Amino acid sequence: MSESHAHRAGPWSTRSRFVLLIAAVALALSGLALWREARRERRSAHPPSEGRLELAGLEAELVVVRDRRGVPHARARSERDAWFALGFVHAQDRFAQLIWLRRLAQGRSAELIGRDGLASDRLSRTLDFAGLAERDLARARPESRQVLEAYAAGVNAWLARLRDGETAPSLGLLEPVAEIAPWTPADSLALAKHQAFALADPIAEILVLEQVVRSLGAGPARALFPGGVGGASPAARVRQAGRELDARAVDRLAIARRALGLRGGSVGSAGWIVSGEGTRRGRALLAADLHFPPRMPSRMYEAHLRGGALEVAGATLPGIPGFWAGFNPEVAWALVQTPVVVADLFEETLYAKDPKRFFDAGKWRPLTLREERIAVKGGPEELLAVRATPRGPLIDTLFPEAGRPLALRWTGLLGGGVDGLLALAHARDVEGAREALRAHVEPVEAALLVDARGAGLLQLAGAVPRREFPSGLQPVPSSNSAYEWSARLALEDLPAEWLGPDTPWLVAADASLRESGSRVEYLWRPGARAEQLRARLRAAVASGRPDLAQLVSLQADEGSQLARRSVALVLALMDGAPNLGREEREVLTLLREWDGVSSADSRGAAAFHVLSSRVLPMLFAPALGEKLAGAYLSLPRVPADSLLSETLALAALGGAPESPWADQALVRASLARSLRETSLMLSSKLGANREKWTWGRLHHVRFAPLWPGAWQGDPEALGPFEVGGAGDTIAVSEYATLGEGFDAEVVAGYRLLVDAGNLDQALTAFAPGQSEHVGHPHVTDALARWRLGKPSLLSTSDPVIEDGAVHVLHLEPAP
Repeated sequence: MSESHAHRAGPWSTRSRFVLLIAAVALALSGLALWREARRERRSAHPPSEGRLELAGLEAELVVVRDRRGVPHARARSERDAWFALGFVHAQDRFAQLIWLRRLAQGRSAELIGRDGLASDRLSRTLDFAGLAERDLARARPESRQVLEAYAAGVNAWLARLRDGETAPSLGLLEPVAEIAPWTPADSLALAKHQAFALADPIAEILVLEQVVRSLGAGPARALFPGGVGGASPAARVRQAGRELDARAVDRLAIARRALGLRGGSVGSAGWIVSGEGTRRGRALLAADLHFPPRMPSRMYEAHLRGGALEVAGATLPGIPGFWAGFNPEVAWALVQTPVVVADLFEETLYAKDPKRFFDAGKWRPLTLREERIAVKGGPEELLAVRATPRGPLIDTLFPEAGRPLALRWTGLLGGGVDGLLALAHARDVEGAREALRAHVEPVEAALLVDARGAGLLQLAGAVPRREFPSGLQPVPSSNSAYEWSARLALEDLPAEWLGPDTPWLVAADASLRESGSRVEYLWRPGARAEQLRARLRAAVASGRPDLAQLVSLQADEGSQLARRSVALVLALMDGAPNLGREEREVLTLLREWDGVSSADSRGAAAFHVLSSRVLPMLFAPALGEKLAGAYLSLPRVPADSLLSETLALAALGGAPESPWADQALVRASLARSLRETSLMLSSKLGANREKWTWGRLHHVRFAPLWPGAWQGDPEALGPFEVGGAGDTIAVSEYATLGEGFDAEVVAGYRLLVDAGNLDQALTAFAPGQSEHVGHPHVTDALARWRLGKPSLLSTSDPVIEDGAVHVLHLEPAP
């Protein structure tokens, strides 16, 4: 290029760049304006939280005050209107969640999502959650029915406003608002029924353990069963086994849990109470963690209701009136889900020439038959034939893995409802709360109760089968009446324990409850979390009188005595092992230096959890076969951490003939191989820099939306976030035992701490937020404090509420 040409091109080049810069700025400003307008439109379409609304179904004016976290404080003149308010705010903040959960319970999800919803719909129709809910409603106490009706009226008041054009950009409603049926009282009971079954469903455990018995024999298999009542697996009863099972089969068998996203054995809760004699202010304390998968929106919703004789605050489940953890002016409580066996599988005999008949009490009798029509989006309607015996519906068509006709007998068939949950809100002392729980049916809960006078109680509550013989988590013959049951144990027959001079604290977590001569059959209760809690409480009381601040610290504890024991056993077994390479020795060094705390920045925690996930399949595959070992270790309630520790302990003692997976040579060889694989996996996933081999870089939490595509907001707002903890720590953060990933499947999504001498406030933390609406201020705002383990104040005191009030909404009866 010539000099003169370059001189002429220069000014034009500068001018071009200037024009392009102006265009880019204009485009950016235009985009910003469009983004602000879209954001303004989204926010303007959010449910109103200020002003005045006229609502049909409301009896008198009420006020809903929302605090800085979006928690509604409803002030009504009557209890009926207070429950109306709960239905209304649930619908305002979680309408898509309500409608989706109702479809799952009714068996109508395939109408919206196609064949992906069929498995769940078939189960819900076969067990007839909707029909059972109608029956439970007819049997409900009059006062409970009034609450359910008021709650439904509140939900429908918001639905009416949606139909009138007051749109809310909730999680991408899958159907037009005009086609959504009004909420009914039975809908709430169907949700409760579905949730209860999903939490207690033992089908996968029964069928997998049956295969374990046939593979190993009764003696060796016993070690892989829960302790429970009876102890031994009744292998002599097994007549035939179903199809060979693997990890994928376990996922198919746990239909209800999968539909609700309830993966992991820690689903449920943990909690503890401390006697006032051992606390700083001389008043009883209660702490509870409600464990659920990380979902958007959360399964829990926080609220405060006042009306008539009712004053209650705490954690609710959208769709169901009642408080699962909370407090009123005299009592605080937390209901901790307990793995009691409340369902059995009965082997039925069908007539070969007429499969519509079954053998019962010496005669061939006709099956009860029912047809269900399931609409499927994008495909033909499916006709489901439901067959049942007096024991319950046959499930072999749902689960071909069963291999023969099996009837499901479940306590949900005996009754249900929310009578006990609603009565609990009115309790005036621990004795009154215990009496309220007499009416509680499902799910079975360990209730932690404290009152303003200092009394404290741990009481198992719910419908527990009154069995003559336990099932032993095996299919039982329908021909033997000794295995049948049609009644529940009385409250007095269930485990209970009071705070007292010799009992300064009580823990409800993953451990056995003190028995009182009852025959309660349990799934696995390893006790690792309970052991950690008791050790921390013992130390807190010994060092001084604990207060709520110390309990907050305790809830954030990521340490594990069980992990420390397992590491000590690994080091002892591998001490002096020959032929260990640099990689293996490097991992052993990380374990040796680890303090047993699974903090996000811990390198030892990363090494331990990767090692655990590698070694368990190696230990059990030789005895069970690769597929069955995968199926067993994939059972959500199998305590992998405890299983590893027990196996290592047996191996350290030289092994045990009845536990071939604990053979010392096998364990040492498996550990050596796993140590190498651990090093390779850490290098592959985290890089060559050993300083970056931290647990948090492997272990994340992400709040998954209700269904794929439901979340239209910023994907990074829901994670993934680095997180500490594990499946057996107090700060639970459970990951899948098998697989290459370590993402958290269960977390403490709601936390509550209460001083029983100050029952107008509590400390709470929840995630991700109160709202489901994209762009809403309270959709993910609670995440930051939850991740830091910093609870916020939940108060029922008017001055405190008004001081923190952000929005005030007046609701008035429509003319």
